[in-house]
Amino acid sequence: YIADRAKQLVAEIGTTEALRLAAIAAYNDKRYALCYQLLNDHGDFFKQRNLPGQLRRIKALCLFNLGLLPKAVIEAETLVEKEPNSENLLTLSNLYYTEGDSKRLTILARQLVNRSDLNKETLLDIAQKIFLDDPELAKSLWRKAISHGLPDTLVGWALSLGFQFGFDEELDSLMSKMQDLG
Repeated sequence: YIADRAKQLVAEIGTTEALRLAAIAAYNDKRYALCYQLLNDHGDFFKQRNLPGQLRRIKALCLFNLGLLPKAVIEAETLVEKEPNSENLLTLSNLYYTEGDSKRLTILARQLVNRSDLNKETLLDIAQKIFLDDPELAKSLWRKAISHGLPDTLVGWALSLGFQFGFDEELDSLMSKMQDLG
């Protein structure tokens, strides 16, 4: 409903919150062109056309979903320069992976390894993606993911990665848990 009236909402109310609501609604409804247009056309709602981080991230994701990967990467890189939080770094890392830029993905992973707000699935995902470029960093991410236990849904994946990474001697607890689940 909101996405259907997004342009009207922004035009009639004309506030940053109206733009935020309309853009998020359009994005969630997979109307990426509309979302991008709203953010582009109404950036002047913000001081120096500087969109807040959440909206810049959405703008980058719209560009990606519209098939404009190089522009999405530039947008996400600019966002990370201004706000290097985990969510922005992960968005950029996913764009690098999609782009096939393993070198920049690995460099970014080095910034992520010491973050405490990443979930275990994200750690395993990054470890798997960078293993060929930086096996030691991948192993560090894997070890961080399995420390303090894993949810049942991730045991098989973590076990598979552990074998791939050559951790045969460190897999006893995962093997036991896998047998319990079987």
